[in-house]
Amino acid sequence: MINLSRIILIDHHAHSLVNDFSQLDAIGFRRAFSETSSLSMLQSDVQYHLHYMHMLHELSEYLDIEEDEEKILEMRSRLGKSDYVQMLFDDASIGGSIIDAGFRKDDSIRIESLNAVFERPVYQCLRIEALIEEIFERVDTFSDLCDELTKSLSQKNNPRTVALKTIAAYRGGLELSEVTHAAAKDNFDEQKQTVAKSKNKFRVFRSPMYHYLLARAFEVAGQQHFPVQIHTGLGDADANLLEANPWCFRGILENRKFASVNFVFLHCYPYVREAALLASLYKNVFIDVSLAINLVSAQAASIFSDAISVAPSTKILIATDGHSVPETYWYAAHSARRALSMVLSHLIGNGYIGEAQALLIAERLFHKNAQSLYRLSEFE
Repeated sequence: MINLSRIILIDHHAHSLVNDFSQLDAIGFRRAFSETSSLSMLQSDVQYHLHYMHMLHELSEYLDIEEDEEKILEMRSRLGKSDYVQMLFDDASIGGSIIDAGFRKDDSIRIESLNAVFERPVYQCLRIEALIEEIFERVDTFSDLCDELTKSLSQKNNPRTVALKTIAAYRGGLELSEVTHAAAKDNFDEQKQTVAKSKNKFRVFRSPMYHYLLARAFEVAGQQHFPVQIHTGLGDADANLLEANPWCFRGILENRKFASVNFVFLHCYPYVREAALLASLYKNVFIDVSLAINLVSAQAASIFSDAISVAPSTKILIATDGHSVPETYWYAAHSARRALSMVLSHLIGNGYIGEAQALLIAERLFHKNAQSLYRLSEFE
C-alpha cells in the first residue's frame, strides 16, 4: 500500500484537552471515544465498540504494553503530560491545529496555553453560538448585541483567529430562515423578558433572532475572509440527524449574499455523499470527514471513497475532531492515513490514477487544502 505516514496533517478542526486528561479513570477515558451520555453504557458497553477496541489495540502496540485498558490508563498517568502529547502528535505527524475552544470550555486547557502543550502552531476557530450567548447576557439592547457580536467575530488576536463555526445543526437544524431586523429585534426583547423571569442561563436555539445573527456572522466571515465551519451529521446526542443533513443548508448556498463565504461541512457522516455533491456544485463549499474516521473507523475507507469519488480533491480536508484526551487526535490521524492509503492504493491498482497523483491527492487532503483555505502562511 502507498505510504502516507510522513505527510504532515494540519488538523483544521479539533478541540482542547481537559485539564486532568492524564489522570482520567476508565469512564472518563471512554467518554472521549463515545457520543453517549448514558453512564450505564459507558460502564458496560462502550469498551466493546469496535473503534474503541481497535484504538486500545493500536495504543498498546505503540506503547509496547499489554492490551489491557487498566494497564494502559495506569501507564499514561505516569508519563509527563506535555511529553506524552508531543510524542503522540509526532507519531501521528500532526503539524498544527485549529482549535474550537467552545467544547467543554470550563474544564479544558485554555487555548492560549496549548502552544506549549502541543509544541506546534495553534490557531483559533470562534464558535458563533458561544459568543451570542455570552454577549446576550450582558447587553440590554438588540443593537448592542449586533455591534458586540460583529466586533467579537472580527478579532484576529493571539492565538490567531482563522475561522468561525456554527453548531446550528443541533440548535434547531441547518435549514435557516431569512429574518428582518425588526423581527429579530422583537424576538430579542421577548427572549430577554423570558430569561429575566426564569433566571435560567440563556441558551440560543432556533428563533428569528438566532437566524438573523447567524446571517450577520456569515457576512462578517466574508469580510474577514474567515471560512465558516458547520457541524453536520453525527456528533451530538441533542441533534435531530434529519435536520443535520448538509443538504438542508442549500438555501444559504443559493443566496448570493453569501457567495464569498467559504463553508466547511464537518463530519458529514452518514451524509458524506450529500456533502461531497454540494462540494462538487458550489465553489464555496468544502467538506471534511472528521469524527467519523474515529467513531466509525471500520468504515473509514468507504467514507473516503465516497468523498473523493464525488468531490474534487481540492475541496476535501482531513481533521481529527480530537478533544479531551490526546489519543483521540492520534487515533483519528492514524485512522485517516490507513483508510486513505487503502483507497488510493485500490485506485492505483485499478488504473484510475498513478502513484504521483495519489500522493498529490493525499497532500491536498492532509494539509495543502487547509493551508490555502485558512490562509496559514506559517506553513507555506
